[in-house]
Amino acid sequence: MRKSRIGKKIYDVVTPEEYIEADKANPEASQNLMDDTAIMDNGYVYPLNKQYSKNNPGVTDCGPMLVFSHPDSMNTDGDYKADHIIDFNDVNGIRDSIRKQAELEREEASILVSPDNIFTPVIKETDTPEMKLLKEAISRKRIDLDSYKQRFGSDYNNDKRLFDQSSITFFKLKRLCDIMDIKVTLKLEDEPGAVNPIGEALETQITTDSGNDKSED
Repeated sequence: MRKSRIGKKIYDVVTPEEYIEADKANPEASQNLMDDTAIMDNGYVYPLNKQYSKNNPGVTDCGPMLVFSHPDSMNTDGDYKADHIIDFNDVNGIRDSIRKQAELEREEASILVSPDNIFTPVIKETDTPEMKLLKEAISRKRIDLDSYKQRFGSDYNNDKRLFDQSSITFFKLKRLCDIMDIKVTLKLEDEPGAVNPIGEALETQITTDSGNDKSED
C-alpha cells in the first residue's frame, strides 16, 4: 500500500503495471476505485482522470494504453512529486511502520482541519433523540464530510444518505462516530422506583479511542 496527498485528497498510489494488472483482473472494481487512485511514473504522481485534458495533471485509461498529462504546473507543485509518497510496502520494522502511519495521519489531519464545504445535516421534528444528537454533533464539528470519504470506504454514498433519515441503528451510530472521532459512552441506570434495581449506574465507552484506526472497506 502506498499513499500520497495531492491537494485536499489522499490517493492510493500504484505503478502502471500494478494498475493494468488489477484492471485486467477486475475492470469494474478498477473503475469504482478510479477517483481515489493515482499512478506513479518517472518521479511524479498522476491522479486517474476519466477524461484526458492537457491542462490538468493526471493519467487517463485509454484502453490499450495509459495517457499521461504533465502540464508545466506539475513541475512547481510539490504535491505531485513521488518523493512525498508514504510507502507501506517498504517498511523496516515496527518503528518505521509507526512513523509512516503517523505521517499519513498528519497528512489526513491537514485536510480535515481546512474544510471547503461545511456539512450541516438538517435536524427534523421526526428525528429520534439519538439522531438529533448525532446531527447536532456533526454540525458543531464544522467539517467537510467529503474529506472523510476514505475513512468511510466504498459505502460512502450510502452512509452519507443516512443523514437524510430520521433514525439510525446502534451499529451505524457507533460506526459514524468512530469515523468522525466522536467518543460515544453508553450508560445504564435504574429509573426511579425500578423493581429489581441494578443498584448503580453502569457506563462504558463503545467507540474506539482513535478515529485514525478505521479500516477501509
